[in-house]
Amino acid sequence: MVTDHAADQKRLVELMRQWKVRSDLELRGREVLAQMSVREKTEALAGHLDEAKKSVPNWEDLPSDDQDRLTHNAWSALALSKGEQAFNQLSGIDKESATFFAWTGCCMHKEMNATKGGVASMSAEWEKLGLEPPIDRVSGGAIKITTLAGLLFNHRDDKRGQQNTYRYWFEHIFGRLPTFPDTSNTRYGSHSDAAAELLVHRDHYLNFLEHVRDAKATGEFVNMEKNIYSGLKDPATLTELAAQAFSKPYMRHVRGSHQNSLELGAYHHNVKRHCLAIQENPSSLVTPSTGALDQGEWERPSVIQEVNNISKSLPHLYKMLTAFFRGALGTWERFTQEFGPDTTLGRASAGVRSQVWNNPTNDASEGALGQTRQMTRRMPAITDHQRNGRVMWSKNNTHQFVQAHFTEADHGFIRREARKIDASGQAKKIRKKQNEAFNQWIQENRERRAKAQMRKSVRQHKLANARLLVSATREDLERLTVKDLDQQIDKLRETDKSVPAKSKLRNKAAKVAAVQAALEFYANSNGGALGSDIDAGDSTDNPFAGELHKDVGNSMEKDKFSGPTDEMLLDEYDPDWEY
Repeated sequence: MVTDHAADQKRLVELMRQWKVRSDLELRGREVLAQMSVREKTEALAGHLDEAKKSVPNWEDLPSDDQDRLTHNAWSALALSKGEQAFNQLSGIDKESATFFAWTGCCMHKEMNATKGGVASMSAEWEKLGLEPPIDRVSGGAIKITTLAGLLFNHRDDKRGQQNTYRYWFEHIFGRLPTFPDTSNTRYGSHSDAAAELLVHRDHYLNFLEHVRDAKATGEFVNMEKNIYSGLKDPATLTELAAQAFSKPYMRHVRGSHQNSLELGAYHHNVKRHCLAIQENPSSLVTPSTGALDQGEWERPSVIQEVNNISKSLPHLYKMLTAFFRGALGTWERFTQEFGPDTTLGRASAGVRSQVWNNPTNDASEGALGQTRQMTRRMPAITDHQRNGRVMWSKNNTHQFVQAHFTEADHGFIRREARKIDASGQAKKIRKKQNEAFNQWIQENRERRAKAQMRKSVRQHKLANARLLVSATREDLERLTVKDLDQQIDKLRETDKSVPAKSKLRNKAAKVAAVQAALEFYANSNGGALGSDIDAGDSTDNPFAGELHKDVGNSMEKDKFSGPTDEMLLDEYDPDWEY
């Protein structure tokens, strides 16, 4: 199984593994049961069925559907039991083969996250060494520049950005129509490609941006253009661009070698060893024999030449290269754990691994998803079975097989079946189910909110009738029950959220202390009167001021709107997400 490295995908892999093991045992058990007589099956099932009957208080009164379900579960339990017995009789090699379930993470996601790890390490290194960081450090340094450049020169929405203006301008310079690396769609390796492109043709990009500015009536940059222009003149940003402009050999190998992903453990070990070598001696990067992962020729020698040309004006280049490859190495260690000696792949024999073939990348699945989106955009009314038929037509030599072997009768049969599918309204039924599920979701949310509002109203009614014990002593408070103390805390928090929430006060003594402190504070600061005009957050003497700021901050963070806006141009790049 091949997925990316996100937590939900790892959970899916574990669920699939459990399902595979259980299914194998059940199938073995059914083979055993198939060889038993009816009497033997009945006697074996009776014990499991008795257990099922004990799990419910009134078996005879159950509806027949429920009895059938429990009987089916008892039969599955019997098959599982027989399957475990059969499995235990297998040899060690057969057991290993039966339980083997291989997962490898997509190699392109490994490379993407390694680049992110290197960028994060560089970002921390500026502050660690006390150096002047790239401009607009908060927004991402060189990664910000490559992202903005992708949005401006090759936006995924062809109605935004410069698009053809950019291509026609650079065609005049290069003699060909260029396409800027697709960072707008977070294409694999695109940020490294964009860094290389901006470095090699930096003067041309600066010149182009100046002409774009001068072509406007205002004669001024918009913010995006200004940020790119300023970044290409900033030494620290150029340093980061130079450090992240290397990546091709790895992607070329995993995509072009057609190797079994299960056999890439040694190759990834070489990748990590190479990162360590550059970290220890960054100057080795500029020589193909030591800098290139495959010791081959540079795919774009002009990048190395430009890095050498500007290195004298970038005094911290080698420091940042060291930081980049240190961060990349740490990320490679985390994202290649499936190849460790104590993992499923590490313990598996070569013979077992040879029985399974995993693609090194998840390109096929992600490519199919992208193809689906494009086809739906071009043909909005196309149904799933029509789209699947068109895609399957070009797969596995289906088209050639049909042309070579189909008779007119075969074609007629296919056309009749296609008309039956179209007439069945299958697509409409699916849309109806989706709409019903959507309405059910709406109804469930409405009911949930109504119940929450009812609970809130009941709670507010109780609090409205509650009386604050303004003059209570500590002894009085200690005589209260925990429930009464909770009510006092809720009453106090109606007007002042700086009072600690009762959920944070783990025992009665803590609640007594909190209520007493709050009552004393307000009595002293408000002449004994408690009212809504008290603003505890403004007083530096408030013992709960810190809690107030923390609670409010957390609340604002939770309630902050996170949907798309016109200003959220960098939604493609999330520095905290693992792909």
